Amino acid sequence: MSANRSTTPTEPTPRGCLHCGKHLGPSNKSGYCSEHHRPCDREKRFCRECQKRLRSDTPDDYCLQCRLSMQAAIEPQICKADGCNKELRRDNQTGLCPAHHYFVELHPSGKVCAEPGCGNHLKVSNASGYCPDHRWLKSRTSIKTRICAKAGCEKELRSDNKTGYCRDHTHLSYLLPLRKCEAAGCSNTIGHASESGLCHTHFGQRYQNENREAANRRMAAFRARQLAKLAEAERIAALPRGGRTREDEDRASVLKLKEQGLSWEKIAMVMNKKTRTNRTAEGYRSLARRT
Repeated sequence: MSANRSTTPTEPTPRGCLHCGKHLGPSNKSGYCSEHHRPCDREKRFCRECQKRLRSDTPDDYCLQCRLSMQAAIEPQICKADGCNKELRRDNQTGLCPAHHYFVELHPSGKVCAEPGCGNHLKVSNASGYCPDHRWLKSRTSIKTRICAKAGCEKELRSDNKTGYCRDHTHLSYLLPLRKCEAAGCSNTIGHASESGLCHTHFGQRYQNENREAANRRMAAFRARQLAKLAEAERIAALPRGGRTREDEDRASVLKLKEQGLSWEKIAMVMNKKTRTNRTAEGYRSLARRT
């Protein structure tokens, strides 16, 4: 037996402001009322001197006017060099103005400018090794100024320039110089990928005599193979009709086509159309080599 239970909607628990406890609406997501929504309204700060309210981002307990008046009351620092009355910045830690900051007696660092002939002493924090007078390369007399390599161009180059050309002529650094034939008295231009270093004329003159005997041997061997194939074709053709197989006939046809100078791919196309087969060019090549 089941009992019917009536469900009644539960009302949301009322919430209060996390700062003052004031009742909040159901749609409130911050947890604070309108009077304490901003952080500066929850934690109010006042100047210790004039009791004015401070901003939330004020770094200390004094307003801007009080801080300025306090700084004006502080006695300014004066350069401790003899005869110098220049006022220093408030964050100065050496007690010297920029003009006397390099006096070794007042601010010893143990480092001297690296420019030859310059005896200026450097700061303790100096990392370049040069004084302000020789900080830049153009102000150093020991470094020779480089000029653009283009004929007639007198533009100075930067110290980090690697091409040897100015901005207007930097494209010349990408061009490869012309390469000439290495044969004596020859001015023909050759390609940069040439391995022999010779033009076509001198290449033929040098290697045609050296390779003549080897070429003759290769040609003699080729002619011997061709004559053997022709003799085999004539032998097969002279056989009685009844004693010849289809393979012998195909082989004779292949040798005749090869004698005409056709390639193996062309021979395969002609023979497959004639015999209605699908043999590859390599297959006809092996057929022609059989004895």
